[in-house]
Amino acid sequence: MEFFTEFPALGRRDLRDLRLAIDQSFKGFSREYGEQIEALFDPLLQFLIGFERLLQATPWPIFILVVCGLAWLASRSIRIVIGTAVSFYLIGLFGMWEDTMSTVSMIAVSTILCLSVGLPIGVLMSRSDRAQSIVTPILDVMQTIPSFVYLIPVVMLLGIGKVPGLIAVVIYAIPPIIRLTNLGIRLVDSEVLEAADAFGANPWQRLTQVQIPLALPNIFAGVNQKSNHHDVARDGRDRIDDWCQWIGTTGPESGLQPVSCNGFVKWDGDRCTRHHF
Repeated sequence: MEFFTEFPALGRRDLRDLRLAIDQSFKGFSREYGEQIEALFDPLLQFLIGFERLLQATPWPIFILVVCGLAWLASRSIRIVIGTAVSFYLIGLFGMWEDTMSTVSMIAVSTILCLSVGLPIGVLMSRSDRAQSIVTPILDVMQTIPSFVYLIPVVMLLGIGKVPGLIAVVIYAIPPIIRLTNLGIRLVDSEVLEAADAFGANPWQRLTQVQIPLALPNIFAGVNQKSNHHDVARDGRDRIDDWCQWIGTTGPESGLQPVSCNGFVKWDGDRCTRHHF
């Protein structure tokens, strides 16, 4: 009867040996290939640092004007432009300007990476049912696992820094872009594609001049989802217990500034991308 009442589990020694084996294998892999992996991501780190320094060195009135111009191009709404200007002004007023520039640089670089990788994969899925059947389960796993789990192996390989956070946020935020790019292209009306073929469009012209422009609302919906997934990108070292300990020692009112600034950045990205879908 013990078989039905107690689940057969590994003993403590077996669990210890299993953990030691995993730990030793990972440490061996890190010692063997750690330098090569760091060298692989070093250009990305240098680009991120350079972009962050550029934003921090830009005079705040110029930065706000540029951001407002981008908000106008994206939304065509004067209310969103005014809201964007007020948001960044309040960020500077709270004394969080440099930290916000670090966050904005991380969001911008991660968005570029997500689009550079996600759009081709989404196009491939839209053109091949086999590719869709292979990639979809991978995307399901990527969206199911908590975002901070991705930081564990990356931090062990690359250490605490900006690149682990960037990699984690890209892994966590890229599935919506891939899915919605695939969906948007598949939803293009077949009659529109037939008209493009009748006018002599080749496959590349049909993709770039017909399918992707018509799929832009779905693609921007994916970008909108990605813009709300940047919290994990804070240097790969923010954790819930750190926030709780910080608030417990300094008081809840001290958390108003960073939380408000984070909300302002999210609001700006959400309003500007939501206009397209």
